Amino acid sequence: LAPKALKRPNQTPWRVGSYSGLVKQLAHEKVLPGADDEQFPEMDLIVDEIDLEPSRFTFERGANAGSFMHLVLELIDFTNATADLDQQLPVAMSKYGIDEAWTSILKDWYLDLLQAPLATDNSLSLALLSTEQKLVEMEFYLPITKLNAAKLNQLLDDYGYSAGLMFDDLQGMLKGFIDLTFEHNQQFFIADYKSNHLGDNLNLYHYQNMSQAIRSHRYDLQYIIYTLALHRYLRLRMPNYSYDQHIGGCFYLFLRGMSVSQPQAGVFYDKPPKALIEALDSLFGNVSSTQHSEAN
Repeated sequence: LAPKALKRPNQTPWRVGSYSGLVKQLAHEKVLPGADDEQFPEMDLIVDEIDLEPSRFTFERGANAGSFMHLVLELIDFTNATADLDQQLPVAMSKYGIDEAWTSILKDWYLDLLQAPLATDNSLSLALLSTEQKLVEMEFYLPITKLNAAKLNQLLDDYGYSAGLMFDDLQGMLKGFIDLTFEHNQQFFIADYKSNHLGDNLNLYHYQNMSQAIRSHRYDLQYIIYTLALHRYLRLRMPNYSYDQHIGGCFYLFLRGMSVSQPQAGVFYDKPPKALIEALDSLFGNVSSTQHSEAN
């Protein structure tokens, strides 16, 4: 007996991939649907905090906490947060098993982070965004002719972003969900919520610590992909679309650090260069005419 000789060509199978799939082989990644990318390996080293005073810093960590915090921000109207939190917090807390003793702490925390300025001139905060200005959990599918890890790594490295990715060649679609897409002053922005614990006071949620977390988990790749999705979407929808004019950039919001009392804590911002997005568009196959994008 002998196996039959393989006669068909060795081809990359067509499939639907995701950001999670691109980074799953990194040293300490564990990214599953539902904000599991909030999980750090340092979780194993956390000391017993049962006796510590309840606060945003001692609130539960990990995937369950991340999913809970995302859900609340999905459910509420930012401009009517006080009333909506009274209604929606108990629903989300029940779903994720959060003790009702946390209710007042969580409400104060959410009201504080919603009012926290996103811009240095205090002209923008989540609390100012009306329902008409935002899309929640915008879903996208990016067609990909063939994506190779080495070529993607080279492109990211050329522009100073995190590389070192290892994944099988992808042919098919890259799927994702953007936590929040919003319009402000005729520009379109991306926002992603992170419940990562970077320390026990607001001073530790500064740019350097946030940047380290972003590079460690390749969140920069995530928002670059999101930016390409938004770029393709707007290019199809806007007659006079311009990346420089209409793309506002990406906010990565570390929720534990955001506070009116310390502006810019917990707020990481970047706008990927136009040349990088255009090069990534080309690397993916530049087949934006067949792109499908929708919002839930």
